[in-house]
Amino acid sequence: MEDSRSDAEVIEASLGQPTEFGRVFERHWDSVFRFVEGRLGLNAAQDLASEVFRIAFQRRMSYEIVEGTSCLPWLYGIATNLVLKERRSFARHLAAVARFSRITPQGVGDHAAHVAASVDSEQIWTQVQAALNTIDEMSREMLLLVAWEGLSYQQVADVFDIPLGTVRSRLYRARAQLRTLLNPLVELPADSAIRERKT
Repeated sequence: MEDSRSDAEVIEASLGQPTEFGRVFERHWDSVFRFVEGRLGLNAAQDLASEVFRIAFQRRMSYEIVEGTSCLPWLYGIATNLVLKERRSFARHLAAVARFSRITPQGVGDHAAHVAASVDSEQIWTQVQAALNTIDEMSREMLLLVAWEGLSYQQVADVFDIPLGTVRSRLYRARAQLRTLLNPLVELPADSAIRERKT
């Protein structure tokens, strides 16, 4: 039977009955695993995603319980810290993202058109990669959380434990920087290009 309790209720229950925390794992494992895989690649994802839930279990007493809210931003915050420790070179990150995010164009009728579409996609992604590489690490992670994971600005602020205004200003500057650096012929906005690359 499906558990209708909110994440907050489950975490609160786990304080007295630790096995209840397994519900959090069941609900959010796929999202956390995908989040980590997109940044570090498949090989690192299993261990690091497991570590996210181990740390979350240990820290559950300090989780700010707000009724009706998802704990996923909190888990993303733990995951982001682990990812940043694991990956200090963005070149390694980009290689993992590229392997994870191969695009197969849909509805391409002939081989020549298929090749042309693939080349176009690769050229766009190469430009996005190069532009992302110029952004400071925190702003880059914020942008990926919004563009890839669909988090709101407030949720990103919760992930990094910073004011909402700081998130807005950082993302504004990051997007402005990307618009300046991306080839004018690339019509996709930065977020759309990143999100399309993921699918």
